[in-house]
Order: sequence, then C-alpha cells, then structure tokens
Amino acid sequence: MVDRSGLEALLKLLDQPYQPYGDSPTIKSYTDWSLYDKYLRLVAENPWEAGEAETRIEGAAVEEDARPLGLMRGREKLADIHYALADRAYLLRLRGGEAVAEARPRITVSAHHLAAYIEGDGNGLRHTVRGGEHYLSAMLEARLGDGASLDLFIDLRGGRGPLYYAAAVVLGDGAELNIAYLARPGGMTRATILVYGAGRGARIYARGVAVAGGKERLDNVADIVLGGPGSTAYFSFTGAQTGESVVAQRGVGKTLAGSDGASIEYYSESLLLSNEARFYAQPRLEIEHGLVEAARHAARSLQTLPSQLFYLETRGLGEDEARYLVTRGFLVQGLRGRYREAIAGAIDEYLGELGLRPWPRR
Repeated sequence: MVDRSGLEALLKLLDQPYQPYGDSPTIKSYTDWSLYDKYLRLVAENPWEAGEAETRIEGAAVEEDARPLGLMRGREKLADIHYALADRAYLLRLRGGEAVAEARPRITVSAHHLAAYIEGDGNGLRHTVRGGEHYLSAMLEARLGDGASLDLFIDLRGGRGPLYYAAAVVLGDGAELNIAYLARPGGMTRATILVYGAGRGARIYARGVAVAGGKERLDNVADIVLGGPGSTAYFSFTGAQTGESVVAQRGVGKTLAGSDGASIEYYSESLLLSNEARFYAQPRLEIEHGLVEAARHAARSLQTLPSQLFYLETRGLGEDEARYLVTRGFLVQGLRGRYREAIAGAIDEYLGELGLRPWPRR
C-alpha cells in the first residue's frame, strides 16, 4: 500500500504531462501513456492496490530498508512516480563480488527498487525483471567508486501489463562499466537508461538489444553523459523485429564542459524481418566544448539481404536456419564481459519464441 506521503506525491504528479520536453513528437505517438495512466489513477483512488514487487536477491548481503539514491529524480514523470510508489530500496554493497536480483509483479501495481554501491575490480550484477498481467515499475541505481569496475546485465521481459524500467549509473575516477540490456517488450515497455561518467578517465561500454514480435512495443531512451576529462563512452543498440512490433530508440551522447579529451560514440539500428514492423531512432550528440577526441553517431533500419541468405544456403543451410544465423549474428555482435554467453542464450530463447531457431541439418 502507498503511504500518505507517497500518495500525496502521486496525486501531484498525475496531471503533469508524461512526455518529457525534447522527445520527438513522432515517437510520442508510439508510447501508449494511457496504459500507465489507467493503473496509476486506480492507485490514487485505491492506495491498497499498490505494493512491493516480489524480489529475490542472491550473492550479496542486502540492506532491505534503505532509501533510494534519487539519481533519476526529476528526469521524467514515470521516474518520479516510481519514487512515490517505492518507499524503500534493497541496497547492495559489492567489492569484487557478484550478485543476482530478480523482480516480478505481486499486486495490481508493483514497485521494485534496487540500489548498489560498487567498489573494487571484477564486480558483476545481473538484474532480471519480469512483467505480468498488471503494472510493474522497477529501478536500478548504482554508484561506482574510484577505480571500480562492473559488468551489468539487465534482462527485461514485458508481460500483458505495462512495464516501466529505469537504470541510472554514476562512475567515479577511473571506473569502468560494461552494461548490456536485453528487452523482450511484451505489451508495452518503457526503458530509460542513464549512464554518467562523472570521474576522470571513466570508461563506458554499453550495448542495448531488443527482440520484438507481434504487436509488442518498446520505448527506449538511453542517455550517456561524460563529465570527466579523458573519459570514453561507446553505445550501440541493435534490434530484431517481426510482426507489427514497434521499437523506438533514442537518446543523447553528451560531453560536458570540463571533459577535455573525451570520446563518445552512439549507434542505433534494427533489423526488420517483416514489412509491418517499425523502428524509430533518434540518436543525438551534444558537445559542450571543442576538445573531444571523437564524437560519432548514426542510425539505420535494415532488412536481411537475399545475398546473405543465398550465401549460407549454397553452403548447405536451409532458409530458416540461414535467417536465424544472420539475425543472431546481428544481435550478439559486440557483446563482451562475463555475461556474454548468458545474454546470447537469452537472445536465442527470445528468437525461438518468434519462430527463429536453428533447424537440424539433414
């Protein structure tokens, strides 16, 4: 149940616009805000319809009554609503260790909040979020100390109800983040990723992957910000879509004043496997000074080329297996770190659900 202060905050937020300033009006029409609004107004009238999500955490000591870090506060309406719904956080402290966290909806509107402080080298965190019949709001906030490193794998599986997910990570001096997020969006998923390389020499490698079919919808915002001198960031998003699925992916790669010698790259693309699937990309660069080492961005949608399939078929593969191999290769490119095989396995599972799987050769 939402407490009194959370309910008061929710009531103040409900009549504010969902679409944040600067989002493309074209992409806006593919985000079904009414799905979220319906559930939130239900909670405003019946606070007992909201509660904590079912949560499982393994591999690290957990403080269960911690306060959220507030890294997403004020960035978008659904983030502020999440803080109103989630009155406590599960707090992890990793120092050269690995943890696994999983969240599932438990009630009509469920909220899950995970916070983490990362120190030392060789850390790993896998965050799995599974949607269901109703609304699930989940958030991860993490701070990497000076010289810390983290492999982070976020696995999002939407359900019939709307899913909201946000991740915010801040890096200190010399910290290194390898983040990969994989989304099978279900009915409607909005996923917001914010990575801030605040420290000197911070290094960010980020991969986003989406597998969507039927009438699934994903609205993904990924903002990568560099604030420390000599910091670097690489972001690449790849999708595979069938049916009438809609994937919108956009965000900003930004270098702040003071990040002299920074390097940033931002790429977004999706493989359309049906004529009805739609992909909308809007990567942007915002460079606040003229002392960057590199600044690149690009976006495209593409289809499987007949020449690719023909090449594989002439070497004994059937059409279905050839299409699977081309699609899988497109999605797994550039994956790195300790969770590479786990991510590739999840991609195989999601492709199989869309009917794309390797067939036994005769």
